[in-house]
Amino acid sequence: MYFGSNPLFSGGTAAAGVTAPATTWQLAEGATGSFFNTFVLIANPNDSAATTNVTYLLDNGSSVTKQHVISGHQRLTINVALEDPSLESAAFGTLVQADRPVVVERSMYWPVPNWYEAHSSMAIFAPGTKWGLAEGLVGGPGNAQTYILVANPNQQAAELTVTFLRTDGTTIVKNFTVGATSRFNIAVTPGGGLVPELNNESFGTVIQSTQPVLVERSVYSDANGVTWAAGTNATGTRLP
Repeated sequence: MYFGSNPLFSGGTAAAGVTAPATTWQLAEGATGSFFNTFVLIANPNDSAATTNVTYLLDNGSSVTKQHVISGHQRLTINVALEDPSLESAAFGTLVQADRPVVVERSMYWPVPNWYEAHSSMAIFAPGTKWGLAEGLVGGPGNAQTYILVANPNQQAAELTVTFLRTDGTTIVKNFTVGATSRFNIAVTPGGGLVPELNNESFGTVIQSTQPVLVERSVYSDANGVTWAAGTNATGTRLP
């Protein structure tokens, strides 16, 4: 998908389709407030209506659940910031549970209110205890920033062992805790963040968790004096 007229197609997104609908979908990335608009998108391919419970897992450990009924063959767009006052400016993961198999994606557009960029990803149908990410970039001419998003839908905290794979074959290992029913953001940013050892380089990541979690990764970069003129997002890959 592409959008924008000045210049033409200033922003765009791409996401893979899914091979089957499911009754449970989960998302690790999500943000609202003065910079991002986040939309949860649910398609109901069934003849009959689907009742969905959408639970937002905030970074402070609290959660908000809203119910939506989606008619047969209907697509529902949820503007998350309008769901609840606590979601007007928040970072969150999302759990979608439906009584019939549906398809779920999430799109984020920025900046508010005049969008010039966006990213979109399909939801994850099951959490896992080991995840891999091949892409990651920090610093450089575009002042790249990478955020690894981990959502923990469990009632127990998840202990993470995160291994960063550098291009020279060396590794950096960090440990983090993701609270119960919470979303955690591992920021890899120039000159600081949670992994200050990484700077002006590319990297991959392996995330191991004591609880089944969800993992996504977003990368942003500047261009021509525009903050986060470009951005991408992808779900992690579950590893054995």
